[in-house]
Amino acid sequence: MTAVDRSDQPEQPEPRYGPGPELDADAARRAAFSAAFGEAWPDPTPEQRAAVERHILAAIRDLGGDVQPWRRVRRRIPARLRAFDAQVMNSMYDEGKLWVMGVHGHWLVAEGGPAEELRVASDRIWGRCTTPRAI
Repeated sequence: MTAVDRSDQPEQPEPRYGPGPELDADAARRAAFSAAFGEAWPDPTPEQRAAVERHILAAIRDLGGDVQPWRRVRRRIPARLRAFDAQVMNSMYDEGKLWVMGVHGHWLVAEGGPAEELRVASDRIWGRCTTPRAI
């Protein structure tokens, strides 16, 4: 057997596994955005978060029915706590306390149930975060 001469062919680069430079740049942009706006919108204190959670769940129950438009629930949150409502809603969704769905640009919310608890458990097992459905 004779060896094949491949000196005239260009070298193939080593395959790269993991995030490429474009993903690293995206992460840097997100970090810069978060740093720039983090001071303008501070995180709620544990007391503020608990108060907003109570208002959200109470509004869903008081409005009747299972699913409520977010805009109606949001109106029931006191103005002094309304700055934290979206952040708390997202946290409650991530924890399985709320069911969230977008329909034609309008968010609908309901109390989380067993299905939400299963979604959260699955997300933890697989190391992901399922985004709310939107139709």
